[in-house]
Amino acid sequence: MTVQPLSSEGEFKKAKILAFAILVAAPLIYLLVAAFLDREMFATEGVSDMLAYMLLVVAMVQGGLVKVIERFQIQSYRRNPQPSATPAQFFVSVSIVTMAMIESAFLLGLVVFLLTGDYLHLLRFYIIGAAWAVFCWPRRAKFNEFIEKLQTK
Repeated sequence: MTVQPLSSEGEFKKAKILAFAILVAAPLIYLLVAAFLDREMFATEGVSDMLAYMLLVVAMVQGGLVKVIERFQIQSYRRNPQPSATPAQFFVSVSIVTMAMIESAFLLGLVVFLLTGDYLHLLRFYIIGAAWAVFCWPRRAKFNEFIEKLQTK
């Protein structure tokens, strides 16, 4: 395992700050929006419940696609290294894509809540989003492993 320079430490901290903003603060804002809305104004029956379950499956699968996308991004970086981006900066870029995909689970929950007015649907999406967030949260070991993957062919 290689020791990362001080600039890499700054990039890792940036990834953690972004993770907090995207995976904690933003979902809390969505939850507050849902809490302050009049759910009767949005609630409909029937097709909306079917749509809710279809989107629930999408939210479950989408988090799993993160690793597939990361693998393609690493292979692309190895084939064509970007002189303007250090491996640590590339980690931040990949983390942003990962977090955006995970955040979509929370957004889907808000959309389904707006369609159905059912807080239970919203909470189901939040459980899935929270599980993916914990799984994909930037950690030092993941950061070092990611950098090593970029530097070895």
